[in-house]
Amino acid sequence: MLKKEIILALQALNGFGLSTIKSLSDFATTLNLEDDFDANKLLDFLSFAKAKKALKRVKVEDLSLSILQNALDLAKLQIEKASKLGIKIISINDNCYPHLLKDLLNDKQKNVAPILLYAKGNTDLLNQKSVAIIGSRTPTIEGEKAATYFSKEFASNGFNIVSGLALGCDALAHQSALKANGATTAILAHGLDVSIYPKENKDLAKSIVENNGLLISEYGFGTPCTSYQLVERDRLQCGMSTATVLIQSKINGGSMHAVNFALYNQRLLYAVNYKANLVDVSVIQGNIHLLEGKNALPLGANNLQDVISTIDSNL
Repeated sequence: MLKKEIILALQALNGFGLSTIKSLSDFATTLNLEDDFDANKLLDFLSFAKAKKALKRVKVEDLSLSILQNALDLAKLQIEKASKLGIKIISINDNCYPHLLKDLLNDKQKNVAPILLYAKGNTDLLNQKSVAIIGSRTPTIEGEKAATYFSKEFASNGFNIVSGLALGCDALAHQSALKANGATTAILAHGLDVSIYPKENKDLAKSIVENNGLLISEYGFGTPCTSYQLVERDRLQCGMSTATVLIQSKINGGSMHAVNFALYNQRLLYAVNYKANLVDVSVIQGNIHLLEGKNALPLGANNLQDVISTIDSNL
């Protein structure tokens, strides 16, 4: 396997995407590699991997010793910066990496688990029993009540509440977990050293860390938030969790990205089952679609304890 320093260095090189680095890491497990990698040893490893067809798209002949040394130096600087900021860089090869996340698949059944995670706070939560709470950024009053109630109840029953620190349902989920003296993890769509997005939740992010919670990201230092990364972030919410709970969503709401990953990976999926006469059905079309299609199981106050028991039995 490759040490995180080497993974960081490879990420700094052109042509080394997630799949390529994972292939190299798998290839490295078959070798007896020394811990210390200088530019010469890294070039030797890449050349050998190329010869053995474990490295296909990259032209190793274009990688000079100076290019590789610069990448190694950059990796060292990132590790030093992480230490100063109280951030842990976690490799998929590390024992504390979320075990549920390792085999995360997309719709093409391709593994899309991050090879590195950046974490600030209580990393014990990475493998604590977890439920993802997702939903609209502009929930109705009924949605707000549901997000608050179910997050509080799951947190009180020992679940780590995982969400994305967005406005609306996400923020309510984190806040409710904290009020219940429970655990919560926020997954961010940017580097942990840049300004919190959205800015309205800056204090909430701080409170999460101060109250034994966790902030995590797959993005390296200096990476700003983008709309693409917000979508990519969604997969990690269900990827870390035994079950995903949809509070409220329109049929084309952003929360449906996380819903789809729950379905791709055959994770438990619940949707809050509202009484149609109590809420505008246009804002819960995502819930209705999933429940009517039997892709999600119904969740309500009347069956919450049964749902908790079911999730516990799937740990």
